[in-house]
Amino acid sequence: MWLTDKAGDDGLKQLGAWGATKVWVLENAAFAPYMGEIWVPALAELAAKESPKAIFAPVTSRMREFVARLAARLGAGLGRRFGGDGDGGATSSWPRGRSTRASCSQR
Repeated sequence: MWLTDKAGDDGLKQLGAWGATKVWVLENAAFAPYMGEIWVPALAELAAKESPKAIFAPVTSRMREFVARLAARLGAGLGRRFGGDGDGGATSSWPRGRSTRASCSQR
């Protein structure tokens, strides 16, 4: 799931390079600059409709705040930091009823 004010081919290619096989894009000028009050309801609605297995976000102060709000809105568990390829890892949120633990593997 990608929330952005302007989606581009480069962003989609990067998500594919990270292993995404399906990406839902929410594109709206209202998504810039970040405001949790706008982002959370939009992504929560899409997550409720599509039931993703997990939602990952980069580890930044903004995304930590966003994922915490999103997890609370979805009634989901909130994972901690997961390893990556040196990019700082990711936090994630799972829909209700799913495990709050995950293992990540390099491809």
